[in-house]
Amino acid sequence: MVEGERGEVVEAREVRAPTHAEHARTLAARAEVATLSTHSTEPAGYPHGSLVLVSFAGPMPILLLSDLAEHTRNLVADDRCSLMLAEASAEEAMAGQRVTLLGRARSFAEQGSDAAKRAREVFLERHPSASDYCDFSDFNFYGLEMETVRYIGGFGRMSWLTESEWKESEPDPIAPHADGIITHMNDDHAGNLVDYCRAFGGISDTQSATMTRVDRYGFEMAVRTTDGEEELRLGFSNEVKDVMAVRRALVYLAKKSRERLA
Repeated sequence: MVEGERGEVVEAREVRAPTHAEHARTLAARAEVATLSTHSTEPAGYPHGSLVLVSFAGPMPILLLSDLAEHTRNLVADDRCSLMLAEASAEEAMAGQRVTLLGRARSFAEQGSDAAKRAREVFLERHPSASDYCDFSDFNFYGLEMETVRYIGGFGRMSWLTESEWKESEPDPIAPHADGIITHMNDDHAGNLVDYCRAFGGISDTQSATMTRVDRYGFEMAVRTTDGEEELRLGFSNEVKDVMAVRRALVYLAKKSRERLA
């Protein structure tokens, strides 16, 4: 275990990682489109899937639906529905993350002008082009009151989440910057990644390493050794809140790894 000047600590192997609920909330916070599934009225009894725009006010998804749309007519008859979000950047669709939210749709028009105004603000912040039609008389904002959530994080990683687990978790603050951090480390600091594996991961025969994920709790690497490939996660003992905190931790680790390997 190595402690940094600013309190960052990294230790090998058994380290904290995001929960399924945190992964799910992180995916939701960045979502722009979703598949809305409703109970069809015509033809009756069939599931009906529609592509919709979505935004999130904290844990609650917000939709802008037309009264003329088939899915809205279905919701009027039966407000039970599900909303599926999928990771858009996944190279292999079935290996990517996805979340299905199950609950009941509620019109903000029924909750008063303040609630409707707030829903409008949140939705247009994510989808500004919707301002061209969101105030038409046949459009209304809806929220989904969740009852349960299904998370799938790729092959072999899945679970049901309770409403409280969903609401009490928070999106990862590093997620919007993760791609940039990963690209920078792999392109400009590949040697440091090898040193991390050798000094803190106990993998002395590391030949190369590629950062694959970074989050508030730590980072993961794909490591090539003389015996093949393996994965390694190194974690921060304190949550990092922004890009500069990640940079400080990684710079400090580079210094300490060189000292340890000297």
